[in-house]
Amino acid sequence: MSRHSKLATTALAVALSCAGCAPVVVAGAAAVGITSQQERSTAAALSDADINARLDAALIREPDQVFVGLSTHVQEGRVTLMGTLNRKEQSARAEQIARETPGVLSVKNVIETGGVRSRGQILQDVRIANTARLRLLALEDVPSINYSITVINGTVHINGLAQSEDELRRVVEEMSRLGGAARVVSHVLLVDDPIRTGS
Repeated sequence: MSRHSKLATTALAVALSCAGCAPVVVAGAAAVGITSQQERSTAAALSDADINARLDAALIREPDQVFVGLSTHVQEGRVTLMGTLNRKEQSARAEQIARETPGVLSVKNVIETGGVRSRGQILQDVRIANTARLRLLALEDVPSINYSITVINGTVHINGLAQSEDELRRVVEEMSRLGGAARVVSHVLLVDDPIRTGS
């Protein structure tokens, strides 16, 4: 992709990312219409979108909307739960809901407990996430559409699929240079990972 094309795409990316700025449950897979560029089949992406929608709906239905501040990411049936909650019991309940969602193969729970984020921290996380997405778009020879960025309390969570270890290393190194980022956690799989191929 030319630098001009990337800059043109940047404005769209920022606009789209603002839809997830509020502390609400955010579906991790905006799959329909972009799967031709992703390292997975359209059928798998559509399935993930369906799983994510079911999971988010189940979380929102919980009493007092205690899970409204969580972010979810589904990739090939594997769920990552991110966000902050007051108590460990709430985190365990969110994980239980995820595991009971039809189509879910596994759940990675990285929810932080001990208190929810302040409005100021949420705004800081949004700023870091938007900067991260712009940096990702600017990386040469890296298909940014294969990655998803979520920032919680300054921790940058990377989900997605990497074409090679070298590509993943470049992405992680770029994210580690973000101002305000406390640390970077990769949940990324390689396209030939045995978990994906079933070998």
